[in-house]
Amino acid sequence: MAEGMKLKFLLLPLLAVTAWGSVLAQSTGPSASPEGAHHGQWGHGQEGFLEKLNLSDEQRNQIKKFRADNKGAFRTAMLNLLTAEKSLQDAIYKNPADEATISSLSASVNSARTQLTMQRAKLSATIAGLLTPEQRQIWDEMHRKQQDRLQKRIDHLNQS
Repeated sequence: MAEGMKLKFLLLPLLAVTAWGSVLAQSTGPSASPEGAHHGQWGHGQEGFLEKLNLSDEQRNQIKKFRADNKGAFRTAMLNLLTAEKSLQDAIYKNPADEATISSLSASVNSARTQLTMQRAKLSATIAGLLTPEQRQIWDEMHRKQQDRLQKRIDHLNQS
């Protein structure tokens, strides 16, 4: 495999995690973070994802409560993923020929990514369960657009 392709395969998962992290960080407004919009807390990041749903105060409060209740689990999952990624990158840098270590550390990254994905899925389920039929249509359209963007990236990579 060409070196450029290897680099793409290593960086693509990191970029995906970064992108999903920003989706999780999107808030319903400055007050959506459990403790305000400080760096590293939920609610810090791109604004507007949930704003498009035109949530009621009650819906916002329920999402805020879920985020507060699950802040520790989310933070732990993100910390585990970043720590695993750092270890993997360090191993690749120090000894790129050590396939056994790299494979083992890669499995650790995937396990940590699964933990984070489960937290994201719980948040998504919570939000989806709160939506009115009209909001659900908007939610579904945002999902379709996201899927279209991912498919375009897949198509582009298949053309290379």
